[in-house]
Amino acid sequence: MVVILDEEKYDAIWDKIFYEYGFKPSCKPANIEDWIHFPAHFVKYKLCNGWSEEQERIVHSIMKNVINEEMYALNWKHDCFVFHPDENIQLYYSYYDEARGVYVYFPSYWPDGDYHFFC
Repeated sequence: MVVILDEEKYDAIWDKIFYEYGFKPSCKPANIEDWIHFPAHFVKYKLCNGWSEEQERIVHSIMKNVINEEMYALNWKHDCFVFHPDENIQLYYSYYDEARGVYVYFPSYWPDGDYHFFC
């Protein structure tokens, strides 16, 4: 897992999310259809309870079995990452980046109120 610190690369990735998928972030509650356009059919689910480490492991194992290349973990207006599904990144993983003087948080597969993508 590596934080994307190169601003040009960071901007190019987000430009693709904005322009290719029609991403329109908003602070107002909305349906997913209001802020992103996927080029294929998708299904959305609503979970009634919180997110657990077991659920995180299940989604991670699916990613690990389906994808065998580096991915992006993109968290709008926050640090973004390049990682490989073979990495076992624990739920709520964070560390203090002394060089920048900030805490770095790797997003979970469960959205926590922020816009984030795994692609």
